[in-house]
Amino acid sequence: MKQSLVLALAVVVAATLLVSRAEAARWRIDAEGGAIVPTTDLQLTSGGPGESLDAGGAFSVGGGFGVGDWVDLTAQFQSGFMDVSNFDAFLDLFSFTTGLRAYLTPPGLVRPWLIGQIGWYGADASFHSYYGYDHDHGYDHDHGYDHEHHHETDNSFGFNAGGGIDFSINRRVSLGLDVRYHNAFDAFNGLEFVTTMIDVGIHFGP
Repeated sequence: MKQSLVLALAVVVAATLLVSRAEAARWRIDAEGGAIVPTTDLQLTSGGPGESLDAGGAFSVGGGFGVGDWVDLTAQFQSGFMDVSNFDAFLDLFSFTTGLRAYLTPPGLVRPWLIGQIGWYGADASFHSYYGYDHDHGYDHDHGYDHEHHHETDNSFGFNAGGGIDFSINRRVSLGLDVRYHNAFDAFNGLEFVTTMIDVGIHFGP
């Protein structure tokens, strides 16, 4: 009986400490939307010709946990799309990344920051195939095309790095700008792009 009471008391104390620590912690949830701009071509085959990509749209959801006033541990899911310039095709992009956000000024109405994350990038290319397709030389446009629809997917380890700025609306809400360079090393022989996002941040804690 005595051991049970001691164990119960220990559980209550531990739970109290965890709750008090959670209440004192600084958290944030971010929802973002904006533009995605390619900096490389799309290569559907190794050694084949690259296809130009047009700028598209992107959105993301993420969050952060404050480690003191200057650094956040972060995680983010992002989705984006771009059209292929030369024919009826598009590219969907997905990523889940984690990393650190470092603030450059103490808490205040305006806070610039830098961020770096690593993680998984996935890409899904949807396109119409052409007659005379050759994996070594690309498409033979002289033979027309057959409207056969294809999907090709690829996954890669990658990273993003950039910076932004938060403008505090009130104690719980901020608006900001988030600009990052992304590199998915092996997805379709290497995909690089830049995102420019408007961020709405919801803040919890003191």
